[in-house]
Amino acid sequence: MPLDDIPNLLGKLCSSHPLSWPDLVATYNSGGTGSIDNQSSDMLKYLGKHGITNKLNAAVNALADAKPSDPVAFLVEALKHA
Repeated sequence: MPLDDIPNLLGKLCSSHPLSWPDLVATYNSGGTGSIDNQSSDMLKYLGKHGITNKLNAAVNALADAKPSDPVAFLVEALKHA
């Protein structure tokens, strides 16, 4: 997959899943025992197993600190090195 496709793919993945931001926060704050369906639970386990949440958080935090003129390119580069 070309790296230029990553932002669009991430957008599709994030917008196509029924899990909302409040659901993610509740699940994270409860140590993964929030009331979400099995599909969402499996997704969160997969993301955790591969450290995706930490990598995305680090990339977004670096983005917020750097405030680059092209935030998508910055995220792509940050994720390449994650």
